[in-house]
Amino acid sequence: MRPRFAYLLDTNAASEPALLAPDPGFMAWLQDHQHEVALPVFVLFEQRKGIEAVPDASPKRRVLESAFRRLVRDFSEAILPFAEADAWAAGEHYHVLISDFGRGVVGQIGLVDFFIAAQARAHHLRVVTRNTAHFPHCGELVNPWLEHPAP
Repeated sequence: MRPRFAYLLDTNAASEPALLAPDPGFMAWLQDHQHEVALPVFVLFEQRKGIEAVPDASPKRRVLESAFRRLVRDFSEAILPFAEADAWAAGEHYHVLISDFGRGVVGQIGLVDFFIAAQARAHHLRVVTRNTAHFPHCGELVNPWLEHPAP
């Protein structure tokens, strides 16, 4: 049975553990919430997009591939596909943003970030991100880098 999630990771949050020096505050937060965190399938897309831009023979490519495989393994039971309910939520959220804030606000949100926010709304999750400016008017956000600063 799939666990109940409370959080949905943005790409920067999903990538943090693979950094050479990950933020200790974020890592402590992730450890505390590890069983409550889901990974949107769009994060896999963004990471693959970045990996594919690196030449095959590059040492950086091998490091990125390894980190990607580890991410997929670690979240194998918590990868959230984009399903029909998510598409409904995205359409509704798009209309609400335009109605309440005008078309300009929709242009401020990248398409992947918009889908992550819609998915979070559909599943009643909070988006975990360092880039809160990428999610204007997109529901409750969690920024462990600020909320749990490193000692």
